[in-house]
Amino acid sequence: MGDSEKKASSGSTSSSVTQNDMTLQITPDKLDGSNYSSWSRSVKLYILGRGKWGYITGTKATPTEADVLYSTWEEENAMVQCWLLNSMTRNLRAIFLSLSTAKEVWDAVTQTYSIGKDASKLYELRCKALATRQNGTSLSDYYGTLQLIWQEIDVLRPSKMKCSDDVAARTTEISNERLYDFLAGLDHHLDRIRGQVLAEDPLPSVQAAYAQVCSEANRQATMLAGSHVDGSAMTTTLHRPVPRSGHPKPGQKELDTRQCTHCGKKKHTRETCFELVGYPDWWVDKQEKGKEKKKSVANLASQPLPHGSSPHMDQSALRVFPNTTSTSSPYPGSSDKGADWSW
Repeated sequence: MGDSEKKASSGSTSSSVTQNDMTLQITPDKLDGSNYSSWSRSVKLYILGRGKWGYITGTKATPTEADVLYSTWEEENAMVQCWLLNSMTRNLRAIFLSLSTAKEVWDAVTQTYSIGKDASKLYELRCKALATRQNGTSLSDYYGTLQLIWQEIDVLRPSKMKCSDDVAARTTEISNERLYDFLAGLDHHLDRIRGQVLAEDPLPSVQAAYAQVCSEANRQATMLAGSHVDGSAMTTTLHRPVPRSGHPKPGQKELDTRQCTHCGKKKHTRETCFELVGYPDWWVDKQEKGKEKKKSVANLASQPLPHGSSPHMDQSALRVFPNTTSTSSPYPGSSDKGADWSW
């Protein structure tokens, strides 16, 4: 077999383009004109991984039509071109469909949608980062949203520093800025861990801070879930007679001797202390209802008696409302303040 026949044989077998290769969508989101930065990174990663980036940069030179490798180049160029076109929306694909090579498609898209150093876009992204809040969403979703914004900023604001010390100092500044962005948008129940992170010297990276916040959020979720179980168990225990000296008395109830080592209050422990794990909604509602009841009693007591009525009539009307301002309780051995923890 001659040399030309060997080249032709190798050229005809080196291309492994299939129908599936031609129809691939290589990016999670199609290019729509507003997402060029993330789209271009996804495209580059995929094509580099397939070993076809030379068709984008032009280093994979176009052979002459008489060359035995031309057919292979033509097939693979068409494959890469299809990858690019399939990752665009229908309207955008029509704009670049008539171009003949993958490099021409890439260059045209870059010239059309790459914004380079756009000050207005940078301003928009910085404002967006500052305005982003967790607002009850998961930490992973909130953190992911910020990461996308920061990546866009990095593309528009590449570093040109050469000195290693300057690069390290600038990297630390950017890390601190992003740490502030992340901590500022956290929900209020994470205020405690936010203060702990800010108290560290030097400040941790935003990745390390995210890990700390996740750990605290998981701890709170576990404690709140366990507190409901403990409350149910405590309710059952308080109604079970407890033997004393081996001779239980009928109707005797177990005394709740627990005392919190954090706040000093009774009927709960440090693990279920509301000051540490957060106040549940029912506790807040209870406090609001108590304030409204006190206000109603105070308004009624301050009203003047009608002409000709006796004080006894007014006092009988007030019996409808219990005297919530008193610190005494109708049940011996208990108090209103302690009852808040009997759940």
